[in-house]
Amino acid sequence: MSLRAMEQSKSKEEEEEEEEEEAEKKSQRKGRQVEEGKTRRRKQFYAQTFERNGVKRSGREEG
Repeated sequence: MSLRAMEQSKSKEEEEEEEEEEAEKKSQRKGRQVEEGKTRRRKQFYAQTFERNGVKRSGREEG
């Protein structure tokens, strides 16, 4: 195998590795967004529930 052919095969392997790393980063980013969405929804749910039950954010009931 010539030197040029070896360099080309090496660069293909490097490109594949880079693509895999990018895909991994994207999936991690997506997972983080899902987690943030869950906590946001949970906070909204509790806020609505407390408002309905007459509880302020400080934890004391309105009176």
